[in-house]
Amino acid sequence: MRRWACAAALAAGLACKAGAAEQAPAHIDEPAAYGHTVGDVLQRSVLLAPGQQLPAASLPEPGRVDTWFELREARMQGQRLVLRYQLINAPQKVATLALPALTLPLAGGHALALPEWPVSAGPLTAEAVLSRAGLPVMQPDITPRPPPQAPLQQRVAAWAGLALAATAWLALRRHPEWAWWRRHAPFAAALPELKRLAHDAQDERACRRLHRAFDQSAGTVLLRPGLATWLPQRPGLAPLLGEVQAFYAATESGFFDAGAPLPSAAQVLALARRLAQAEGAGA
Repeated sequence: MRRWACAAALAAGLACKAGAAEQAPAHIDEPAAYGHTVGDVLQRSVLLAPGQQLPAASLPEPGRVDTWFELREARMQGQRLVLRYQLINAPQKVATLALPALTLPLAGGHALALPEWPVSAGPLTAEAVLSRAGLPVMQPDITPRPPPQAPLQQRVAAWAGLALAATAWLALRRHPEWAWWRRHAPFAAALPELKRLAHDAQDERACRRLHRAFDQSAGTVLLRPGLATWLPQRPGLAPLLGEVQAFYAATESGFFDAGAPLPSAAQVLALARRLAQAEGAGA
């Protein structure tokens, strides 16, 4: 009888000693116990009691803990242990699951005991769809709406307009005679260049530039024999008939007869000014 009594007392003492080795935390902030579904992350925040110290080696390793949960992160924030679990499966119907209980070794030979925490989780969709109008088993695919074209068309039109403007500017810079205002006033358009040529006393280039203005006015290469046909079409230039014929005769001689002088650039500029004035008066 005494032996049984001693054995019972020894077992009770061991049980009391084992229970004393496990300690509860000061406070646990648990996640909501309902409304979860697959993919949700649930966080347990455990505040250790004063004097409790949890070594880094005692932290649980991230990984799958059971059929439903995976431990994504375990870390210490000061005196607080943070455990983040993710629900990785979807039950077929609303079910009660549980975050696992943990026993973590503390510094000093004790252990931190965390109880399991029940949570409810639901399926992503219902097992069956009610058979009623508007709820067939398979819904037709939704036709995607095309993206709005107006902004793209406006940008394309703007860039195309800028490209055309740049092309036109470059073309007119290279071929100024193509400009309609210069075709209608070729002598006025030639004045700026003739002024520079007269300043540099470039007689031959000045003569050629004025000849190009005559060609632009006529719409073709205007030679001396063609003056009789062209001048009647330009009544404003009729008073300058003699000067024009003299210019053509002088340049024809200067270009093709060796040693014959050309009109000076200053003389060409003066004739171009009179032609431009007559041109503006209704040539």
